[in-house]
Amino acid sequence: MRSLDYMNRVEAYVNRLNSERRTVLETITQVRFLDLMADEINCADMTADCEEDENKKYGVAPNLDAVHTRGYAKRSLVLEDCNSWPVFSCADTWGGPDYHGIFAFSVTITEEMKGRVIGFSLDTGADDIWNTDNPQIMVYINGVLTCAMDLNHHEVILSDSAEPGKVYDIRLYAYVNSPGKSNFLYLKVFAKELEAEALYYDMKLPLEAAKQMRPEEEKRRKLLEILNQAGDLLDLRVKKSDAYRESLRAASKWLKENLYEKEWEIDSPTVYALGHTHIDVAWKWPLRQTREKAVRSFSTVLYLMKRYPKYRFFLSQPQLYEYVKEEAPEIFEQVRERVKEGRWEADGAMWLESDSNLTSGESLIRQILYGKKFFNEEFGIKEQEILWLPDAFGFLGALPQIMKKSGIRYFLTTKMGWNDADQQPDDTFLWEGIDGSRVTGLYITTKNYEAYPEHFEKPVREVTYNGRQNASQTMGTWQNYRNKELNDAVLTIYGYGDGGGGPTEGMLEESKRLSYGIPGVPKVKLSGLKEYLQLLDKNLQNKKLNTWYGDLYLEYHRGTFSSIAENKKNNRICEYKNQQAEWLASLLWWMNKKNENANKNAYPKETLDKAWKLLMLNQFHDILPGSAIDEVYEQSDIDYAKIKAMDEQIISEALESLSSNKSEQKNGICAWNPLGFAAEQVIELDKKKQQEYGIDKGCSLTNVTAAQYLKDGTMLVTASLPAKGSLYMESSAEKESSDKKVKKEYFVLRDENTLETPWYIVSWNELGELTSLYDKEAKREVLEAGTVGNEIVVYEDIPKDYDAWNVESYYSRKHWKMSAKKPCMMTETGEICAVLHTELSYESSSIEQDIVFFAHTRRIDFKTKIDWKEQQQLVKAEFHLDVMTRTAACEIPYGVMERPTHRNTSWQRAQFEMCAHRFVDLSEPGFGVALLNDGRYGHSIEDSFVSLTLLTSGIFPFPDADKGLHELTYALMPHMGDWREANVVHEAGKLNEKPILSVYKPSLLTEEKSSARYTMCEVSSPNVIVTSVKRAEDESGLIVRMYESSGIRTNVEWNVAGLSPKSIYECDMMEQKEKAVVLDGQIAKFEIRPFEIKTFLLV
Repeated sequence: MRSLDYMNRVEAYVNRLNSERRTVLETITQVRFLDLMADEINCADMTADCEEDENKKYGVAPNLDAVHTRGYAKRSLVLEDCNSWPVFSCADTWGGPDYHGIFAFSVTITEEMKGRVIGFSLDTGADDIWNTDNPQIMVYINGVLTCAMDLNHHEVILSDSAEPGKVYDIRLYAYVNSPGKSNFLYLKVFAKELEAEALYYDMKLPLEAAKQMRPEEEKRRKLLEILNQAGDLLDLRVKKSDAYRESLRAASKWLKENLYEKEWEIDSPTVYALGHTHIDVAWKWPLRQTREKAVRSFSTVLYLMKRYPKYRFFLSQPQLYEYVKEEAPEIFEQVRERVKEGRWEADGAMWLESDSNLTSGESLIRQILYGKKFFNEEFGIKEQEILWLPDAFGFLGALPQIMKKSGIRYFLTTKMGWNDADQQPDDTFLWEGIDGSRVTGLYITTKNYEAYPEHFEKPVREVTYNGRQNASQTMGTWQNYRNKELNDAVLTIYGYGDGGGGPTEGMLEESKRLSYGIPGVPKVKLSGLKEYLQLLDKNLQNKKLNTWYGDLYLEYHRGTFSSIAENKKNNRICEYKNQQAEWLASLLWWMNKKNENANKNAYPKETLDKAWKLLMLNQFHDILPGSAIDEVYEQSDIDYAKIKAMDEQIISEALESLSSNKSEQKNGICAWNPLGFAAEQVIELDKKKQQEYGIDKGCSLTNVTAAQYLKDGTMLVTASLPAKGSLYMESSAEKESSDKKVKKEYFVLRDENTLETPWYIVSWNELGELTSLYDKEAKREVLEAGTVGNEIVVYEDIPKDYDAWNVESYYSRKHWKMSAKKPCMMTETGEICAVLHTELSYESSSIEQDIVFFAHTRRIDFKTKIDWKEQQQLVKAEFHLDVMTRTAACEIPYGVMERPTHRNTSWQRAQFEMCAHRFVDLSEPGFGVALLNDGRYGHSIEDSFVSLTLLTSGIFPFPDADKGLHELTYALMPHMGDWREANVVHEAGKLNEKPILSVYKPSLLTEEKSSARYTMCEVSSPNVIVTSVKRAEDESGLIVRMYESSGIRTNVEWNVAGLSPKSIYECDMMEQKEKAVVLDGQIAKFEIRPFEIKTFLLV
């Protein structure tokens, strides 16, 4: 018999057994049905209104969960008497957009069912296993939430030994998101045929393994021979007869003895298998549906754990656990028990699986701080050493240090296998951050097996975090692993995911058989993640791992640096707002504590926690990157407005409380500098603020360096503000006469298109493009000859796949320029700044810009308003610079990455769009140019050309993405020296964090009432920047975080006289003490390494 005939014969047996694994005993034709979308059910608001009241308190719109209540918050009705509910024919259809309904029926155990395994199955007609909008159902049996059903989980066992007369009351709390009534409800009661089921899986697994192998392989021949010998024992003539059943048992026994229990390969590798489900906190569904997805997935895992005692499961994201605790506390308690048993592993470090490109360093620390705290408090898990980010879209080079200083040793992902050009050289490696910190990196290699890998131009690396736990992926996981010389144990994760679901009964059945090991298939061990990592450590002892330095750049999904641009800007604003509120509230708490007045104005811990959790929620890797549906961003806008309002209230109350005697306040203004360094800042006071602070037009302010009134009456002043401190500027009682004031001519208009400033001679065209930018100090042209700067260019942006996610390299082949709506002209000039105004149009869209030249700084600001109405087009601001360099300094959290600007290799060509935070800088010896921004991340750099992506406008999954009004500022800053010498980091900070203004003088902070200046702390070195100040989590003192920003090892002297602590300790990022810091009077002394982040506890 030919090999193919052997295979076909076995496959015929497997198909036959599959059809005979279930005996249908009853078809349910009618059920009771409660339409949860009906008006009469939704007329009364059944939702808790505390969140809505809180939103009202802060003056923001209600959460969409409170608005879109139809169908939601009605799950309690599942337990009500259903006798009055209408009858629903199971042949009818149901469904609709964001639809909920409850189906009720019962199953009575008959004599025919006695002693048998009885269950029911559901078929809704849906057949796309990855469609996240398919029917998803919570199953209640006799009033208890038991499990969930979906396209991949379509059976529920009622009893393993049915008792006649017992009645099972079944309720299905059903959800679907379909255009209309397109789903059926085919329900069948069945008995499980145990012998057929066992043999089906016994034969299916080796058959699939044989299918993966080449025809000439001896292992393939051997497997087919054994399977056919088992088939020879079968007597399938009379179904369910004694001979039939006996033959099934005999074939299973044969396979057990001659295949599964036989030792085939002593040195075979082992695949450690971990049950898992990936639940996107938001993506193609709103957050309110995520709560239900989490409950469904958790309940299914628990249900299968009862049926499979060796089943192990891992899940990260405390946010999901908190949802389940709120929505289904009885399920959460069962999870708690499984965690105690060690079968359910809760780890992964972060509050949720955050984006890691766009999120600030402090936010990443908080993700870990809140995540670890939750798992410790709820489950007693103290050692959490794993950062689990299987689906995030790349990882910046600051992450290893944050991990290491947070007690995290291992980094795991699958996403780097999605690269579209190059493949990472290792799957087990050391990942080194920009400061030199190293952690162990692991790429999970789960994928289908390739029998003929040489047929592919490059290795296929379509790895997945949604493994199927079958022979192909077990073989593929080992085949795909690139460090076999180091380690013979690899990790696979299995279970349906993205919208949750998790492992199935079939996966667990195959797991049992895979654990034996069969020819050609690595042995599988059901494992916990920590157990695997302990083995990996042992295997890697005394072996040298390759080191990967810097960013893990994903050569795919480059559009996520820019999609939904306003959401990214709001995230950055709120990151700063949270830290500002925390800083001022902490300062007040510290002063009250020092003055033994600790009960006064208690620290707003609860409100700050809410603000941070809302921010972290919106940093999920499908929200912040811009790859979710429109409703997710409607809710995100509400969340950001709420964060701002909460923070503003905390700031306002803290500033008022820091003034000990408000009755003595005089007309004037107090400017608080949130930056960790002294900064000369422009303070902007519109007419309303002038009136609020009692400043009459023409009056002067003390402690300012310059003043200017704009044409609309806005007053500008510049002042030198102390680091993390305040400056009080009092309104002068006498108005300064214009004849006494000597006006300085900082800005001279040479002709209608040429302006001389203290720093430059600049010319422009009608579009507001800079045709020349001559640097007076450097005595050179900034722009490349024959080019312009600030060129606004629109590109066609139609990626092949993943519209919101991707920007393809071919986008640059087609582009269009703006048209001048009004010619660019100068509109303002004075002691502080001169302003050019331009208005542009493009198709149905428009752009307005104020180009601002300053007297006190080299920075040129481009204040931009875009009213965008187009689709699948990308907008960039471009500059062709006359700078000779082959690297660009790109800011990332807590430091700078030097990236090539050439295209020598495929790796460099793949980075045609890259992520940077507040600036990129191109410098040659002695001179350079920085491009700064206040909320954009996508950049293109090649040779001396640099551009900033202002917005994209994809159509999937959000058809109107990026349409509407955008307000942003980017800035060009030519400078002497390189980015370090020019303090570009400081300029980026000044662009992003403006002074906080108050009418109150902070007399509580200064011993001398006459003092106008206060600084919380002064650091001797400008490259060492204080970033965050907060109360310690254990309330023992004040936490201060700072970092070295220039890559220079520095001996630091830190003046803490503004706080006067008794002691200072260096801590890790989880605020655990490590060592005492030398404190010489009020000067703390320490060394800081290049790009090091340090955290201190002041007590």
